[in-house]
Order: sequence, then C-alpha cells, then structure tokens
Amino acid sequence: APKRPQDLECDIHHTTIKGEPWTILVGLYDGKPYEVMGGKADLIEIPKKYSEGVLVKHSRKTTNSRYDLKFGDNGDEVIIKDIVKVFDNPNHSSFTRMLSLSLRHGAKTQFLVEQLMKDRESDMFSFAKCLARVLKKYIAEGEHVNGVSCDECGEDMIYVEGCVSCMNCGFAKCG
Repeated sequence: APKRPQDLECDIHHTTIKGEPWTILVGLYDGKPYEVMGGKADLIEIPKKYSEGVLVKHSRKTTNSRYDLKFGDNGDEVIIKDIVKVFDNPNHSSFTRMLSLSLRHGAKTQFLVEQLMKDRESDMFSFAKCLARVLKKYIAEGEHVNGVSCDECGEDMIYVEGCVSCMNCGFAKCG
C-alpha cells in the first residue's frame, strides 16, 4: 500500500442530529474518503463558511498519532490542535476509527453507507445515519446498489445524486 501523506485534504461537513449541530470531517486521499471523524459542533468552533481544510498528522512512536485541523485563508488561518480529543466522545471516535480503517483498506464507500443505513431500530437522525448522509456524497454516480431491487418494478437500483434510484421506472429512495 502507498504511504499516506502527513497532510490530508479534508471536507468539513456541518450537519444536524436531533436539532443539535455536529461537525463531520472527511479526510481525502487521491480525492476519495480515507479518514472520518466528528462530533458535536458545540465542542469545536468552525464557522459554516468553511467547508475545506487540512488534517495534519503528527506521528508518535509510543502513543497514538495526533491530528491537527487547519482551515481558513493565509491571512485568516486557524489551527485546532488534537482534533480527535476535541470531539471527546469515546463511542463516536471508536465508530469513526472503524469507518476510517475500512476506507483505508479499500472498502467501497457505498458498502459502508449501505451498512450504516441498515439499522432499522436506529432513529433517522442517529450518528450512524448522519455519517451515512455525509458519506453518500462520495459515492460515484451510477454505482449499483448491492442486493436492492426496485419496490415498483423489481429492477436493480443505482445511485443518482446520492439517492438510490431505478433506471427502469424512475422510482427513488432518499434518506
């Protein structure tokens, strides 16, 4: 596997779960999701005008690596040190570490999204559903949905603008 660069471009997503603002960071390697982290927006102050940044990895030999988030223009650059600690929720960080591990080892984004959306007991605005909504944006147009047939005509479904859609009859499921 190619060695990962120390700096990773990232997209900054501002979203809401149960009326609470959350921030999801998606680190990109070769333009594809590679790293995911996030947490409640009240723990981190990133104005909504910022949608891109850089994750800077500081490798350590005896402890976990530290990631800093840089965003803003040259004259207005902000650095948030140890971004993982800022998100300070062990359940969410464990969850996003597993997603990142899967992405780094070649799992297709669509497979992760499909798994995240399968939890029928989870409410629509859970952290998993929020991550699925964010990651859907990285699925290639026309990618086939595995094992899902159209409710209307039974044909295979594909992704169109983030929605699961039928090319035969036009039926679509967004969520």
